[in-house]
Amino acid sequence: MKELKMKIKDFLTSHGDKIKEFLKIFTVVFALNLFLLSFVNLITNGTETDVFYGGDTPRVLQDMTMQEGLHYRTSVHPLFVFLTQPFVRILGRVTGVIVAAVIFEAAVGALSATLFYRLMQKLGASKKTGLLATVILVLSFTQVSFNSIFETYVFSQFGLMVMWVIAAGLIDKKLELKDYALLVIAGIFSLAFTLTNIVQFLILLSIIIFLNKNVKCKFIKFSSILLVVLSITVMLADVQKAFWPSANNFFTSSINGFVLDKNSEEFTYIERTWSAKRVIFQMNTSFVYQFGLLGGLILEKSNLINILGLICFGLFSLINLYYFFTKRKIFKEKIYFALLSAYGFNFVLHIFYNPYESFLYVLHYNFLIIAILFYVFTHLDEKTRLLNYVRDFFFKYRVQVMTAYIFLQVIGIIKYLQEVHVKFGFKATMPKYVLILMILSLVIFAALVIKKIKFKVVAGVVIVIVSLVGWVSFSGYL
Repeated sequence: MKELKMKIKDFLTSHGDKIKEFLKIFTVVFALNLFLLSFVNLITNGTETDVFYGGDTPRVLQDMTMQEGLHYRTSVHPLFVFLTQPFVRILGRVTGVIVAAVIFEAAVGALSATLFYRLMQKLGASKKTGLLATVILVLSFTQVSFNSIFETYVFSQFGLMVMWVIAAGLIDKKLELKDYALLVIAGIFSLAFTLTNIVQFLILLSIIIFLNKNVKCKFIKFSSILLVVLSITVMLADVQKAFWPSANNFFTSSINGFVLDKNSEEFTYIERTWSAKRVIFQMNTSFVYQFGLLGGLILEKSNLINILGLICFGLFSLINLYYFFTKRKIFKEKIYFALLSAYGFNFVLHIFYNPYESFLYVLHYNFLIIAILFYVFTHLDEKTRLLNYVRDFFFKYRVQVMTAYIFLQVIGIIKYLQEVHVKFGFKATMPKYVLILMILSLVIFAALVIKKIKFKVVAGVVIVIVSLVGWVSFSGYL
């Protein structure tokens, strides 16, 4: 026991800074997600189907909470029930399953934010730059809106974040047995929550295996990793079906639905013709609707929105084209091409797959857009003169730019919550378990950020008093 305590102490000492960084991001994002989820799903009644961008929140809530529910969408979300419901139902014995679902999804969303911060560091960003990128992601409207409803996309993003963090560190590395095991884990996480996310894993796996001069028997190793990933996921899907009989095994249902019977529900979502209108809408979902003032419960569609989408996508394309043609030794930057390829795949996919509700899928790639831009501006050299000027401008006025962004996004969040209130009204106050966790998270955050003890105490007391007064006042209003 004494030896174990010493090991724990040594671990905390050597990893103290990383643990603090993790807790700072996790606690504040967890508190935000708790507030958003409880406001939309508990304080109001936002669990109606097709209200939020064509999502199916009652079904997802059923998948997370009910063993006897109809879990047919495991055909495209392979292990969603298996990886969510046990945790929610165990926690639900204390809090009730709906509150437990709120807490669990809020925690997963917060973990995604911390993993994105870690990914930015693996991409070469400094701590401050990584933090700026994380703030931009957390306050983007898609992140806010989907962290406020019961949907699969927060979990899908989490699986992708795990995959990217693992795989980003394996490019050009001399792979050992443990690295191949990590690649299998990364593949399972990419596939576990959404079927099409396996493509992002295949992009990374191709770069890690085929473009690594230290790897021999490339095709055999690539095929073996993919086979193991599929085998383990199929096995877990069978375990899932044993406990939840209505859950489909994604592999057999895909074979039947796409190949043998050709009666998959997914065919109804596919548009087989090209449309410039759908391309422009994809541009809007990628860039314009990331801003809360331009988003909302109902996504506005207008010529102005379309023009903004074209401008933003055009600037994004020009930045990458200029970087590609002016940066020295660009082909050595394999992670950059992986990020671009993953975003490009999703952009093209949703021109054809459920294009008019493509806002639903933005969490699969919104972080890629931010990662690409920050990667470019942190890897410039003397040849990329124009982008150097842009970088220097934003660095000089970084405080003003970030303050303006945060202010506008907060206004957008308030606007969104007002629209939710108008749609559903108020039905209940915030549950006490959620309130306690929010207070605890904010107190921990304040204790980590503030240096002087007396100010920590003052901040903690203020957080508790303001939270309790607000909770009691709102309860009285109801």
